[in-house]
Amino acid sequence: MDKKLIVLIADDEKYFAQSLLDVLQKNTKVEKIHVARDGLEELDIILGYEPDIVFTDMKMPEMTGLDVIRNISYRDLEKKPKFILVTSDRSADLIIASRELKFDIVYKPIDEKSINEYIDNYIEVKSEIPNQKEDKINKEGFFSKLFKRK
Repeated sequence: MDKKLIVLIADDEKYFAQSLLDVLQKNTKVEKIHVARDGLEELDIILGYEPDIVFTDMKMPEMTGLDVIRNISYRDLEKKPKFILVTSDRSADLIIASRELKFDIVYKPIDEKSINEYIDNYIEVKSEIPNQKEDKINKEGFFSKLFKRK
């Protein structure tokens, strides 16, 4: 994959957003990083800049990360981002929603190595299905390789 990634960080906690930004800025596979402080800003950035990957917090002002994911999932967009919901919430309802809406859940705290593995796995999956639509990535079990370690 020659194209570098556009990533969006959506989190109202400045410390967490800055930590994630610091990690992503060091990753040579990431070209552009946007930061949103609430769900409405996140939605606007997704529709305007079409990021490849969105790291979204669950609890934010205006709209939750889950509200944004639902909103985007119901839209007929040519390119939908891969959502990674970053949360402390371990409820069964959230796990069920992740399966229905095809997003991944990452539990706080998240470390630099994990963030970079998500980027690498996204690129690997995209390179395996180069002629498919963007939403095909969601249907293929995006992080299945991450959990199939030898």
